[in-house]
Amino acid sequence: MARGVPTPCGAARRTPQPHPRRKTEGEVNLRQLQFFVCLYEERNVTRAAARLHVVQPAVSMQIRQLEKRFGVALFERNARGMVPTAAAHAMYRLYQPILLDLDNAQERMFELSGKLLGHIAVGVIPSVAHSILAGALSRFCKRFPDVEVKVDMAYSGTLVEWVAGGELDFAVVNRTRRRSGIVAHALTQEELVLVQRRGRIGAPAEPIPFRQLGKLKLVLPSRPHGLRMIVDEAAERLELDLSPPIEIDAMNPTLTLVARSEFAAILPAVAARTAAQQLPLVVRRIVEPSLARELVYVHREKRPLGAAASKLLEALVEELPRDDSAGGRRPPSARAPSEALGSA
Repeated sequence: MARGVPTPCGAARRTPQPHPRRKTEGEVNLRQLQFFVCLYEERNVTRAAARLHVVQPAVSMQIRQLEKRFGVALFERNARGMVPTAAAHAMYRLYQPILLDLDNAQERMFELSGKLLGHIAVGVIPSVAHSILAGALSRFCKRFPDVEVKVDMAYSGTLVEWVAGGELDFAVVNRTRRRSGIVAHALTQEELVLVQRRGRIGAPAEPIPFRQLGKLKLVLPSRPHGLRMIVDEAAERLELDLSPPIEIDAMNPTLTLVARSEFAAILPAVAARTAAQQLPLVVRRIVEPSLARELVYVHREKRPLGAAASKLLEALVEELPRDDSAGGRRPPSARAPSEALGSA
């Protein structure tokens, strides 16, 4: 009888011998998936090759092999670049979360050696991008030069969807309705203020009652925007009709318009005061009632932040205003990310 491994009841059985796995011709490998995801995100072969540190033909070859393996076209070329097909969109949704999980696992293994490496994908709403992002990135990149950072800017609802789909490690957004599988942590409460063109240097910036906003020519973001929803809710409570003649969903054009005209805008205090240092603008508090928005960061419930993402979040928190002097107030829950991850 062949020698075997004793079972609990004393009988012997043969030890199964592993069979070498035969590689299927055209089998999908990790390198091909990385090339696909990069081209999908960049929409341009030249940019994808630069990001991957390879020559352009290498990108094209890997994509052709994927298309041959699955029997579908993944991209269509036009004058603007590479356009993903329906099959590419489906493939990205399926494989991107897997690649992020692999990156996270690799990052955690590098942590064991005390070295911080990896790739972070983070999303921020426009007001955060224009106020605290530059300082946070500067601080972070000086400390961790080997970490690659990708930043996407969009509205809160879009960013939450990207986090849920595995496209982002985390996002800084206005507090929104709860979503299954997504965890939100409070960062700060920030006052909303009125911004107008400076009439003369040194003019006092007196607070303005909310009701008087109805007498101004306002430029506001459109209704899907979180800031607009805050303003509209306050107006409804006071039965005040605010019908802005202009709606702009981008901050820079809004600030430029206000600086050159009689229009006024309602913006987060930190972004407004930052802009007032560069443009002829006056920032006025809104009272009776005052307005505020709550910033949170969100991530997938089953994917806690890795070390690199946590350090970037800490850098963002450090740039937030610490008290009302800058128009913001950190709630007690706005701790360092490593401390806050356990709280919802």
